[in-house]
Amino acid sequence: MCGIFGRLSFSEPFSLQDVPRIVASLAHRGPDDEGHLILAEGKLQSCRGIDTDKSLGLPRLVEYPHSKLVLSHRRLSIIDLSSAGHQPMLDVTGRYGLVFNGELYNYRELQKELHNEGITFRTNTDTEVVLQSLIFWGTTAFNKFNGMWALAFWDNKMDELLLSRDRFGVKPLYYTHTPEGIAFASEIKALKKLESFKFIPNKRIISEYLATTKQSYGPETFYDGIFEVLPGHWMEWDEHGDCENTSYWKYEPSIKKWNYPDALCEFSRIFKDSIKIRMRSDVEVGSLLSGGLDSSTIVGTLNELHLITDNSFQTFSAVYDDERFSERKYIDELLKVIPVNAHFIEPDTQHLEDDIYALLEKTDEPIRSLSILSQFNIYRYIRQHTKVKVLLNGQGADELFAGYTNSYFKLFADLFWKMKWLTLIKEMRFFQANRPMPLKRLFITIIGQIKKSYDKKDFFTIEQYNELKIAPLREYLKYDDRTSMAFGLEARAPFLDYRLVEFAYTLPSDFKILNFRNKRIVRDFATDVVPDIILNRTDKMGFVTPQEEWQRSCLKNAFIRKFKNIDCYGDFFDVEKAKMSFNEYLNKKNNNWQLIWKYYCLIVFLEQNITPNISKNMTT
Repeated sequence: MCGIFGRLSFSEPFSLQDVPRIVASLAHRGPDDEGHLILAEGKLQSCRGIDTDKSLGLPRLVEYPHSKLVLSHRRLSIIDLSSAGHQPMLDVTGRYGLVFNGELYNYRELQKELHNEGITFRTNTDTEVVLQSLIFWGTTAFNKFNGMWALAFWDNKMDELLLSRDRFGVKPLYYTHTPEGIAFASEIKALKKLESFKFIPNKRIISEYLATTKQSYGPETFYDGIFEVLPGHWMEWDEHGDCENTSYWKYEPSIKKWNYPDALCEFSRIFKDSIKIRMRSDVEVGSLLSGGLDSSTIVGTLNELHLITDNSFQTFSAVYDDERFSERKYIDELLKVIPVNAHFIEPDTQHLEDDIYALLEKTDEPIRSLSILSQFNIYRYIRQHTKVKVLLNGQGADELFAGYTNSYFKLFADLFWKMKWLTLIKEMRFFQANRPMPLKRLFITIIGQIKKSYDKKDFFTIEQYNELKIAPLREYLKYDDRTSMAFGLEARAPFLDYRLVEFAYTLPSDFKILNFRNKRIVRDFATDVVPDIILNRTDKMGFVTPQEEWQRSCLKNAFIRKFKNIDCYGDFFDVEKAKMSFNEYLNKKNNNWQLIWKYYCLIVFLEQNITPNISKNMTT
C-alpha cells in the first residue's frame, strides 16, 4: 500500500524541481520509503528521495534537473519489509519500470505459475510478481490479479505508459493533462501542486452533489480537468500522446440455476479463502468491528479458521454514549465467544470542527455525510496507540447480498414484472411487519421502482450490480482509502474478492432476501460463527455518527459562520437558495440536515481551494 505520482512529456523535458514537494504531499500514504525513476540519456535511472535507504547506493534526484518521465513512490511496507521491496521497481534488463499501490493477494500462486514458465525472482514481494506478470502476460495479467491496485508501468523500448486500477476501484488513481503531457497521482492533492494547476471547480459535479446523494458516476471529479482512471480499466499512452482506454473486467451478471446447499457451500469456500489470502502480511493485521453482520462474520470466520488463537488479535469499534448510534451491545455479545483484544473509540466533540477540516483536507472533495468520521477517528487511534498496519473490513457485502433498505423495493419491482404475485404480497407483508412505512410512501416508492424496471430482465440483480460499479460502493471505497491512508494504514475487504463478486451475481433473489431476511446466504453461512443476536438483527447501522444532533448543537455556530459570508461563491452555486434553506433549517421550518451539510461541506471545499485572500476574509 503506497502513494504514487508520475509525469510524462510527449515533447520537451520538464523540470524535476517540484517533484520532491509533490511527492511529500503523499507521504502519509507511504511513511516507510521514497523512490523515483527518471529518464537519463534515454535510459531508466533510479534515484533516491528523502526517506530512501542509502545502502541502495542510488543518486539523489536533485542531481538530475530535467526529464521526460518521472515515476515516484512512497512506500507503506506490508510484504517483504526489506529494501528489496523498494520502488519504483526495474526489471533486470532495465527496459521496464513499475510503481504499484495496493496488494496482490494471490501473488504466491502467480509467482509459482511464472516460475514454471522459467521466470526467476529476486525478491519475495508481490510488487515483483506484478512486474513480471505484466512483462510476461501484458494487460491480460489484470484478469489474473486477485487484489486491489493502482499502478503505472513504463516500457522504455516502446515509450509507452500504462495506468491501471483494480476491478472495483479500491485504490485511487487520478490524472490530468499538463502543457507537455500528462501527470497522475494517488490523490488529487498531489496534482494540485503542479506548477500548471489552476483551480476550476466542476460546476456540473457540484450541481449533482447538491441535488442527489450519489457522487461517483464516471471519470469526472470536483476539479475541472482532473479525472479518475475508472475501476476495471487500463489506459495506455504512446510516444505521440495518443491514449487507449480499455475495460479489462468485462463481467456481466447472469443468474445460474443453483440449488441452495451447493450455493452455500460455494460461498463458504470462496469467502474462507478470501479471508486466508487477505491475512498474508509481514506486519500485524487487525479488524474493524461494527457489531453488524458483515464485520462480525469476518471476525467469526477468522476464529473458525484458527487465525485468532488468543487475545492478541485486535479489533476496533466506534461507540457512543447514545445507544441510538452505538452498537456496543452487539459487539459485547461477539466478544463473549471470540477471544480478541477489543478497542472502543468514542468521538471527541470538543475538537469536532478541527476534525472535520482535517478529514476534508484528506478527502480532497466534498463528502456525503459525517458517517466516515467514525472511520477517521478509528484509524487515527490505531496509528497512535497500536502497531497494527492492516485492517479487515466489511465493505461490499451490502452491494453483493442485498443489505440496503432499497434492495427490498427493487425486489418488489422484480417480482411484479415476473408476475410472482403471491411472493410479492408475502414479502411486502414481511417488510411492513419489520420496517413499517406509511402505506402511501411505500406504494409510491414501489411504483417508482416498477416504472424504472419496465422491460428490464433480472432488474433486482442488475440494480445491485450498478450499486457495485457506480454508486454507492465507489464512494465508500474512496472514503475508506482516504481515512485509512491518512494514517498510513491498509484496509482490506474480504467481501470484494472478485471471485465472490462474480459468484454473488449468479444467485437468484431469494438466496439474498427471503421472508424479509436479507443477506440470507451470508447469515446462513455465519450461523456457526456469529451469535444469534447479531444474526437476527433486522436494523442496519454501520459506522454512523449523531450528525443531525451535532449540527444543531456543537456545530451550530460553525455552520452560522460559514453561511454568513457565502456571496463570493455565487459563481458555483445558488447562494440565495442556500441561505434560504439554512435560515429555514435554523428556524426549524425544515429538517433537511443532509442538504445543509452538503452546502457547508462545499463551502469548506471552496475555501480550501480558492485564493488564500478569500479564505482569510471568510474567517474574519
